[in-house]
Amino acid sequence: MGLGNSTKAKKSPLNRPSSESDFGDIAEFQKEIQPQMDDRDVEERFLKMLDDMNLTNEKRKPLLEQSIDKKRQLLCMREKGYNTVS
Repeated sequence: MGLGNSTKAKKSPLNRPSSESDFGDIAEFQKEIQPQMDDRDVEERFLKMLDDMNLTNEKRKPLLEQSIDKKRQLLCMREKGYNTVS
């Protein structure tokens, strides 16, 4: 009397980058967003992203110490993820 194949891993509904072309899309997306956001905008949106993630101060600190270019890249990756999931 089995309950089915409960040992099988469930597939995630999230799309994950699986090839270099997916990462290329992020670079293209970043080129589109970059000119539109100055450093202050990046900082504001980055802080909003961290708030949305509900991270502890311990987890936020290393992210806040990233360069503005890295923050911009992380924002672009997040935006790219939201655009492919929705």
